Amino acid sequence: MPYPQPLAFMVRGFFYNSFRLAIVSCSVGAFSVCLLRATLTKERTMQCPFCGDGPMVRETRDMPYEYDGHETVIPNVTGDHCQACGEWMFSDKESDRIAAAMLEFNRSVTAARS
Repeated sequence: MPYPQPLAFMVRGFFYNSFRLAIVSCSVGAFSVCLLRATLTKERTMQCPFCGDGPMVRETRDMPYEYDGHETVIPNVTGDHCQACGEWMFSDKESDRIAAAMLEFNRSVTAARS
C-alpha cells in the first residue's frame, strides 16, 4: 500500500543566536507532525564577556609565554579572541593543554637555575 500524499506541507526557517532553525509541519489526513530542526550556521558571533564591545572570533595562534625572564611559545593555541580588548577564551581541553605546557616550561626554567 503506497503512503498517502501530504495534504499540507510547510517549512518556516529563521535564525536564533548561531543556529538556523527550521520548523517543518506535515499533515496527512488526520495526522499532523511538527519537527524542529536546528543546524549550526557557519558564523558564530558572541560578544566579549570581558569588555562587552567586541565580537569573539575563533582563531589558532602561537601563544608567547614568559616565566622568570625566560620566554617560550606554546604552538597552535585555539580559542575565541576579542577583536576589541584582546582577551581570549579557551575550551577546558585547550586550557588544560596550555596549563600543562606552562608548568613544563616553568619546571625546566627552575631546573636550569639549580
